[in-house]
Amino acid sequence: LEETLLLYLYYQNPHATGDDERVGNKGKYRSSLMWLGFFTRQEDAVGAVLVQNETDVTVWDEIFNNPSSRYVTGNMAPLVLERLSSPLRADNTCTFFDCSTGWLGHSVVESSCPNEDLRSNEFEVVIPLMFHDDPTVPRFIFAFDRRPMSEVAAILSMLQTIFLCIVLSTANTMFTHDANRLVLSPIDRMVTILQQI
Repeated sequence: LEETLLLYLYYQNPHATGDDERVGNKGKYRSSLMWLGFFTRQEDAVGAVLVQNETDVTVWDEIFNNPSSRYVTGNMAPLVLERLSSPLRADNTCTFFDCSTGWLGHSVVESSCPNEDLRSNEFEVVIPLMFHDDPTVPRFIFAFDRRPMSEVAAILSMLQTIFLCIVLSTANTMFTHDANRLVLSPIDRMVTILQQI
């Protein structure tokens, strides 16, 4: 399980760099992983380690960033490696969905908790479905950065506003022209004729 989780983390690596088009998920998706944690009671999760792999943290990059493989993940940032291999503490808490209890986890980006730095529409929280209903069993929780999608939505919204302004201005000009030609000009001619009589 740990190797699968690590492979997924490397696949979602926001720190991946390089010119190789295979590096990271850059440009492939409009969201990237930014926070990983446990969805469980806080007292059960304090002291737990998210990734308990037998191999040393320093060789994770060598294992999961193999240049000869079909997919190159790039190296993980040292701060993230340190966070992932360290035990969870009570100050690793993030609160989502306006809940009173926080969920313990680690950030894989610079910020400590998505809801402290981002608006609610700029990140998405995902809790994978499990086959048990026991609330004491820990479940993973992932937070994804959706800022690129929000930026695209904002640009499209601005373009829509500009388009509507152009359409309404054109319609207003055409309506004014037709009103002058069909209503005001005949009335003006009638007034002129009456004045001449």
